Amino acid sequence: MDESRSFLPDFCGLGVILSVLLIAELMVLVVMLVTWTRGAFPWELLGILSMFVIWIVIASMAMLCALKKPLAGMSNAMAGLLSLLVIVAVTGLMSELAWWANMQYRVLFKPESHLHFTLRNLLVGAIVAGIALRLVYLQHLGRQSVEARARARIDALVARIRPHFLFNSMNTIAALIATRPQQAEQAVEDLADLFRASLRQSEQLVCLADEMALTRKYLELESLRLGERLRVVWEIDPAHERIQVPPLSLQPLVENAIYHGIEALPEGGRIRIYSHLHNGCLKLAVENPVSDRQRAQAHAGHRIALDNIRERLDCLFESGAGLDIQQQDGMFRVCMTIPAEEHGT
Repeated sequence: MDESRSFLPDFCGLGVILSVLLIAELMVLVVMLVTWTRGAFPWELLGILSMFVIWIVIASMAMLCALKKPLAGMSNAMAGLLSLLVIVAVTGLMSELAWWANMQYRVLFKPESHLHFTLRNLLVGAIVAGIALRLVYLQHLGRQSVEARARARIDALVARIRPHFLFNSMNTIAALIATRPQQAEQAVEDLADLFRASLRQSEQLVCLADEMALTRKYLELESLRLGERLRVVWEIDPAHERIQVPPLSLQPLVENAIYHGIEALPEGGRIRIYSHLHNGCLKLAVENPVSDRQRAQAHAGHRIALDNIRERLDCLFESGAGLDIQQQDGMFRVCMTIPAEEHGT
């Protein structure tokens, strides 16, 4: 990241606006409580001052949002100073409007010095704006730090999958060289295309259609080795293909289904890949047969890849995502739940 550029929060964001509003309103309440000595609490004055502050905050955030691009090109110090000056200027303008409204309708305060009223508001506005900007800036830094750690963890988890994926694919090619050299050569070309496609997936989320394409390439590679022993049934609704999923999430599930299910069965078996929507979430499942003799070993073998994917889901989604594992009647089923977010939404 270029250190000369500012690292300010997005003043157009609803979260930032609400944070500044909350800080400003708390300051108004504190001032009212400090100045209140006896008698009934001045609720009417609190409401008027709150409305005054709300208009200042909304107008200031609108100005800072309009200046988003210029602020992004400044250093943190310059961007912070300009933001403070904008808020002070808006406070001065709103003070003038409030003074005019009071002179016309006598709704805000008792008559006093115009200069004293304006200077007092500018000083209070500068102090509150400085505190609010600092708190919002620190909150933004904390959020960015958490997101950076999550991205680094996701990249590390994906990096652990790729060598394992390459190792298993090379074993497939090695098994073909002695008996089917031409198919082994084709497998090398398929592996090159496949690995190139996996390396391109640096995004946190990709379309399910892209993940399916990668998985199909892998299945073509494995079909050269297993032949008719490997049968695959796809039951994916075309409407689900635009939903975003973590990259290299479906392929490891299918890979485990082959190595810990189909390959252990002399007659092979069928892998079923299907999807459906439930409560706004995509349910993406992979189902494969498991022999009685291999059930315990298959469970241990599945754990590494499933733990990896589960950790990535936890990093990418705050809630609503997860893995559900079921094994009964000779079938092993893994269902991945992902919040259904489509491209362009």
